[in-house]
Amino acid sequence: MSSFLTLDATINPDFGQVELDPAFVNLTAFEQFLPEHRPFFVEGADIFNFGGGSGGLANFGSTPRFFYSRRIGRRPQGDTYSSGNFVDYPANTSILGAAKLTGKTPSGWSVGLLDAVTSEEKASVLNDTTGLTAHDLVEPLSNFLVGRVRRTMNGGGSSYGAMITAVNRDLAVPTLKNRNSGAYTFGVDTKQLWSQNTYALAADFGGSYITGDTTAIQAAQVSSGRYYQRPDAHAFHLDSARTSLAGFNGNIYLDKLAGTWLWGSAISTSSPGFEVNDLGFQPRVDRISGYAYLARHQTTPGFLFRESWAVLTVGPSWNYDGNPIQKAVTATYFGNLNNFWFFQVQGNYGAQVVDDRLTRGGPLALAPAFWNAFAMLQTNQSKAFTAMVMGSYNKDNAGGWQFNFSPQLGYRPTSALNFSITPNFTVGPTAAQYVTAVNDTSAHSTFGSRYVFAQLFQHEFDVTLRVSATVSPNLSLEVFAQPFSFTGAYGGFKELAQPKTFDFNRYGANGTSINFNNTDSAYHVFPNAAQPADSFTFASPDFRTRSVRINAVLRWEYRPGSTLFVVWTQSRAGTFDDPTFDVGRDFDHQLFRDPPTNVLLVKLNYWLSL
Repeated sequence: MSSFLTLDATINPDFGQVELDPAFVNLTAFEQFLPEHRPFFVEGADIFNFGGGSGGLANFGSTPRFFYSRRIGRRPQGDTYSSGNFVDYPANTSILGAAKLTGKTPSGWSVGLLDAVTSEEKASVLNDTTGLTAHDLVEPLSNFLVGRVRRTMNGGGSSYGAMITAVNRDLAVPTLKNRNSGAYTFGVDTKQLWSQNTYALAADFGGSYITGDTTAIQAAQVSSGRYYQRPDAHAFHLDSARTSLAGFNGNIYLDKLAGTWLWGSAISTSSPGFEVNDLGFQPRVDRISGYAYLARHQTTPGFLFRESWAVLTVGPSWNYDGNPIQKAVTATYFGNLNNFWFFQVQGNYGAQVVDDRLTRGGPLALAPAFWNAFAMLQTNQSKAFTAMVMGSYNKDNAGGWQFNFSPQLGYRPTSALNFSITPNFTVGPTAAQYVTAVNDTSAHSTFGSRYVFAQLFQHEFDVTLRVSATVSPNLSLEVFAQPFSFTGAYGGFKELAQPKTFDFNRYGANGTSINFNNTDSAYHVFPNAAQPADSFTFASPDFRTRSVRINAVLRWEYRPGSTLFVVWTQSRAGTFDDPTFDVGRDFDHQLFRDPPTNVLLVKLNYWLSL
């Protein structure tokens, strides 16, 4: 559009990802964050960054992202409603068109504007009895808008900016009333450095507003980010008649960035009604967090180290009822050795706190005190042979522990060829893994429901292989492969005994009983010996999953600015009830018995010099 402003527009794109996501198993109540790989959204993405602090070491892991581009074109979120034996559900939502305007002016302004329209999506439902196929609408026509403007001054020493996002959906069909019809956010941020960039102050504040049918707003209230239905909450309550929800978020950072001794402090909050997940990403709200650190930065080479950091941090958090949900202290030491090796060691201790997420919408519980240790060593990355090894060990006062070990080997015989292999192994039990909740009016101590937990013993093993070959400056090939295996064995089933504790009543003791029925692969529980008819059933949660993912990308710039991409991906996965861990079984020829999904993507760009 000009020497500093670029417009990218596309109509009916495929938008297939060039790079596959790694395999994972998520047993938490929160969504897994995944990085963006689609070139249209990756290019110029830094212009849409919001907040983020002043450049110091303060970091809030749960700070919301106002813009998470993977919301655009993701898998439809609606449910099918026709009866049938087979469902063909779309893997993603088609993007009808998108445009992105980005640029930076010589006077210090950066501008970003993105708009995308996604189409309706239908799932086909086949009824074997009638032979008829229904087409259920599972995603509405939607529009996504993001606007970002920022002004940088004084050589980058100060800045201020604003950001807006908007999502609008056409919810004319009653079956889609569980989606928000509108979702809007607005935020402002600023940063100021002074005393020759020695000190920095940064702040960002934002608000959100969602609107929709009572079904949609109730779904937002009971989501894992807030749990308005929690029976012992005081700062909020579930209101099934609401048609809108609003909230705010804010962060303030103060840091000393230069010198041998550095320090910083920060405060962050997200109100219970704050919601950005329609076009952003947030794991939870209902929190007030603090952060403080003291660090020593050695820049003068010594006997062992070229450079090193020693950092001590504290990070308390509370929910809006005033309950402490985090009390953590972390000590970290990292830096470069004289032989250009890199190292890091870290220890962390967390005191016992209140857990307002363990029962997933039920009463408060306690989280036991824990500690963990982490170490990493990496060789000189400029050598032909490189290696890295890292490991961690976590343990809590309830008997849970986890060990992780992940080495990496790399070989770069020439600057044009690179090989790497990274195995990863994780093992350990979780003392109380959520299983289910069962309504029971006789469970007076836990507000009329029984919250069932178990010890979960998990094993994970995967291997990531990467090959990068640059045939010429204009021709390259990248290959990624990842076999993956994970098992989860559940045992010692129990229920929460009292709110705001980590005490449990174990089934099979004190007059209770639990039996496994092979016919329906379910557990039958009699939790009250005085009332034999008071029983419930839940399916066995034991599982084993394995997968293999292969991704090959050929990139050829056949003329300046014009590129041909050829991408092949293959995904295989299988899930089983048997939770026994056996790498030899899962990684041998059986791994390739699972049915594959193959995708071939060809993309051609041609640059026109107008």
